[in-house]
Amino acid sequence: MFDKANETLQHQTRWLNTITITFSLLWFILYMFLCFRVVYQGRHDGGDPTRDPISTYCAIVCCFLGCIFFYTGLRMNLTLRKHFPEFYKEFSCLLWFALAILTIPLFIKSTVNLLTTFDKAFEDSYNEHFTVSNITYVLFSTYMPILAQTFSLIFGFMRKRQDSSWNNKLE
Repeated sequence: MFDKANETLQHQTRWLNTITITFSLLWFILYMFLCFRVVYQGRHDGGDPTRDPISTYCAIVCCFLGCIFFYTGLRMNLTLRKHFPEFYKEFSCLLWFALAILTIPLFIKSTVNLLTTFDKAFEDSYNEHFTVSNITYVLFSTYMPILAQTFSLIFGFMRKRQDSSWNNKLE
């Protein structure tokens, strides 16, 4: 039963990796095209230069990657709960917290980017209170995931020490 579930999970992981790599490659190509278009053609349409397609595209990419990351993390947590109940029971709070801490910033980036691109009132408010807005934005969309990754490394180190001390007790 475990082998069948593991095979299914590996198959889903391969598909998600393939989709993510393909999407990332297409994102890079389209991003470069949009950059060249904006830089070399200029803004002859008389529109507001802050409403460029790059901001919208980056928002879409962040939202897409947030959804993929959330789905992958959700599947991982549910698989751990099903096949490794002792581990899940001990670390479930940390696993769900890590999922939230690493997923929410992608949606924050997407939302702020879309709002500053399409909502003039939000953009004006954001720029009016730029220091507070930008510190809050950077704190929750950049530093929060970095801290979460750092804590996960510490968590892994502590888990390894716990396992090695457990092995020493058995010997």
